[in-house]
Amino acid sequence: MRLASVSIAAALFALLGCGGAANNAECLGGDTYPDEGFATNAAAELSLRAQLKALNDRMKAAEADLLVKPTAAELQALYEAGSPSLSSVAAPSFSATMPALFTAFEAAAGNTWTPAEPPVGAGGQFGTWIFSERGVDLRQAEEKGFFGAGHYAEAVQLMKGDVTPATVDRILALYGANPSFPMDDKAMVNPDVHSAVYAKRRTNPAAATPGPYLAIKRAFIDARAAAAKGTACAATRDQAFATIRAEWERALIGTVVFYLNDAAAKLERNNATAAEKASAQHGYGEGVAFLQGLRAVPPDARVITDAEIDDVLSTVLSPWAQPATAYKLQTDPISSVPHLATGIGKIQSAWNFTSDEVANFKVNF
Repeated sequence: MRLASVSIAAALFALLGCGGAANNAECLGGDTYPDEGFATNAAAELSLRAQLKALNDRMKAAEADLLVKPTAAELQALYEAGSPSLSSVAAPSFSATMPALFTAFEAAAGNTWTPAEPPVGAGGQFGTWIFSERGVDLRQAEEKGFFGAGHYAEAVQLMKGDVTPATVDRILALYGANPSFPMDDKAMVNPDVHSAVYAKRRTNPAAATPGPYLAIKRAFIDARAAAAKGTACAATRDQAFATIRAEWERALIGTVVFYLNDAAAKLERNNATAAEKASAQHGYGEGVAFLQGLRAVPPDARVITDAEIDDVLSTVLSPWAQPATAYKLQTDPISSVPHLATGIGKIQSAWNFTSDEVANFKVNF
């Protein structure tokens, strides 16, 4: 049976220290993560951040100006640029979807989108985002999907190899934090990016137990210290990695809950404005993208199963590897919007979240 909260396991680990060889306090780190060598050790992963930004900046430019129309070939080239490239890091099943996504973005750029039943045209700008004719937020499908299918999936592979302190630095960069762990995506120096931003949003600083961001921080400190001490502390390192994986997934899944709930709340408002409707469709797209990105992660590296993800995606109108009917959130909200709450219920069952945990996920901290 699944634990009601993986955070509880993380808190116990932090209190009790390492297992196996152990129960040895010498395997654990101190209060801070060492920053010596981080930029050098994680150079490739930090460069991936820049590559993802370059791709998204080009797509954002098209969202901001209808005269900007990047081609699918241009976007694919940005996805394949660098060594390693975004395409080489991401799970193959995810990268295989990018050519069609970039083709859809090229077709939609320069247009405006009016949701219709049945869908017509090639999609376009709705609010300040570009959607396919079926209501898919195309940039979010690429960017937020990459957090799971790229960053998380690559981190899992690094955990399975020959782990050194440099390896832990690389995983930290993939997560999106810095050795200083600012817990702030607006920090003037080394702000959080990518998954770390959402782990922070799912972390209630007033809670009695650490949320994902703080649990992950503690686990990274201990993983690096254990890696520096070699095989004698392998059990501590592996337990810390297990905590990072579980809490990282928890942060992404919790964010899916946030966005599905937020989209439903906006669409259920009486006299919702056009901007609110577009914002709801965008937030919904972010949530779906996070879930689809996790679907590309090896099943043995996550709590939620393929079947459970597929069930949630089908419920919320974006079935795995099939055309979405997300446009129905706009054309038939009375029938469609309730599916979002049903999807949240299925996520709660899959992870065995408590009602309090789900309520916390619906708030940005």
